[in-house]
Amino acid sequence: MTAAPGPHQPSPSQQVYYVERKQPATPVTWALLVINVLAWMAGLVWPRVPYDLALFPAMGLAEPWRLLSSSLVHFGIFHIGLNMLALWMLGRALETLFGPIRYLVLYLGAVLGGSALTLMWSAMTGQGLDAMFGGASGGIFGMFGALVVLQAYKMIQAGNLLPILGLNLAISFMLPGIGWQAHIGGLVVGAGIGWAIARRLRRETSDQTQWIEIGLILALTVGVLVASGMIA
Repeated sequence: MTAAPGPHQPSPSQQVYYVERKQPATPVTWALLVINVLAWMAGLVWPRVPYDLALFPAMGLAEPWRLLSSSLVHFGIFHIGLNMLALWMLGRALETLFGPIRYLVLYLGAVLGGSALTLMWSAMTGQGLDAMFGGASGGIFGMFGALVVLQAYKMIQAGNLLPILGLNLAISFMLPGIGWQAHIGGLVVGAGIGWAIARRLRRETSDQTQWIEIGLILALTVGVLVASGMIA
């Protein structure tokens, strides 16, 4: 039996989720940080490592693990430093709200979405086929997408995220050597998965419906990957 909200008690759809100053344990975020840093350090010791993990569109889906492992490849300390700072800042907040399993699905789904758009763009335009793509930016932009959805639902108070997101997207297109495709792909998939999770947190759907919606988003992402392989 559930009690109806009292006169001063907001309904689930009206609740605002605050991330407290004292953060609870966020094991997935810390694990991602450690794995990324270790992969970068391994590349300093063994220069072959980044090539074994990175995404090369010309290879298509011949080595599918690269769709995710490419997120562990970073080109220099500035690249990994900015990405890990964003992962630490955004990841702890989302893992606190979503829980470790849903947060990990969001992150990996966004990475997959970034790789999917990268391959599709290269297959359709012939650009960047021999380029080496890497970085956690797809997952990070996916977190941005989820946070924007949560803010639209008034479930978090985090200032205005849209100017920050817009600035980062603008940088993606303005600076050479940045794989904007991974940013856009991660953002779209992250927003979609964030929408499904947000609806569950607001008790608009059941657990089963939430996972069906997430499954459909991931299936569409895989469909883009398959289509890119057919075009190439």
